[in-house]
Amino acid sequence: MGRIFRSFVIAVVAVLFTLRGEGQDVVGGSISTLESFGQIGGYTILNLDTPFNTDGQITTLTARFDYFGGATACAAGDTFKVRVFRPNTGNGYQLVAERGPFAESAPTVTVALSPAITVKRGDFLAIALSGPGQCGLVGYYGSQNHLVQMAGDYTGGAPAFFVDVPGSTMNFRASSASPALVGTLPGAGVTGGAAGSSFNTSLSITNPNNDLVTLTFAYRAAGIAPVTATLAVPANATKSPKLTDLMAVNGVGSIDVYSDGATPIVNARVYNDTGSGTNGFTEPLVAPATVAHEYDRLWLNIPSDLSAFRMNIGVRTFANGATFGCAVLSPAGTQVTGVNKTYGPNATSLEPLQAFFNNDSNALAAGGSIRCNFSSSTKSDLILYGTVTDNHTNDSAMFLAEKH
Repeated sequence: MGRIFRSFVIAVVAVLFTLRGEGQDVVGGSISTLESFGQIGGYTILNLDTPFNTDGQITTLTARFDYFGGATACAAGDTFKVRVFRPNTGNGYQLVAERGPFAESAPTVTVALSPAITVKRGDFLAIALSGPGQCGLVGYYGSQNHLVQMAGDYTGGAPAFFVDVPGSTMNFRASSASPALVGTLPGAGVTGGAAGSSFNTSLSITNPNNDLVTLTFAYRAAGIAPVTATLAVPANATKSPKLTDLMAVNGVGSIDVYSDGATPIVNARVYNDTGSGTNGFTEPLVAPATVAHEYDRLWLNIPSDLSAFRMNIGVRTFANGATFGCAVLSPAGTQVTGVNKTYGPNATSLEPLQAFFNNDSNALAAGGSIRCNFSSSTKSDLILYGTVTDNHTNDSAMFLAEKH
């Protein structure tokens, strides 16, 4: 595995990641500067599309507001409370905690949640609005979005009246620290590979919002302390740095992306530099809400020709680590080998297919598949992925394990 030998400043600041360390990154809700609609006082809003990603504590909340009815300022009575709800076994939700009231202000309010609120994975973030309604929360539309509006000052149980609003979400987000985790690039680095390959990583970062955002990139690799770099991206702008523009890297790891505001669009291109051109693949940012957990079942396909292609298995865990078992299935669906795996918190790993299965040659089941199941008794947070590389050209592809 690779190591980062030093950190340095090249147009951005790179520092040891000591403030956040190896702690739990907790986040729920989302922020965008898109404003498609608004909601004034008299409702409690729950964002159902972005529950909290893991157990832990939240200490800060950011929300976006705007003026309504011709107002040019928020009224003194326009306030909000921050609430966390847990799904009930019966009707409605159970109130976990509440903080506030806080004064509303446009366009953005960031408040400290003191004392911190302890949440569990799957809890929902909510804001209760009150006041004359010169200010209100702003939201936006999207096919993956989903919120529910409870009439009045909802504090749990069966609601007297509510409106289910699929396709919509409100702009508020709470997290364990600021900036907040918005996603992970599970595989990145600068390293030599088999068959004379030389891999590098470049980033494409777009801020699709109307405010400047400052992003923090935390590179993690086995056996070293994380190192960060910060990068400011103006409104609606795109930047395309190489990973080595941000920090000194030699090896393979993963990158966590944090934002002090709205969520950016981030892709990584991992490529082989042939000297006369490049080949490689584009890797998406994996959102915290899509990480695999206990009870999930993951699948990867194995190339049909393992003499022409080589395959690696990549792992990135988060603060709970991961305990799971994987089986190799032949093209006919028969199990030919298996392995049990346990990884600690915030682990990164990339190893050849056969090595992943304890060097069992039966793992080289060309045209077969890999099925992974978690231990249901142990909390797990995992991104599992595969890379496939052409042995002749060193062209490569990456694919995330699918939940089925």
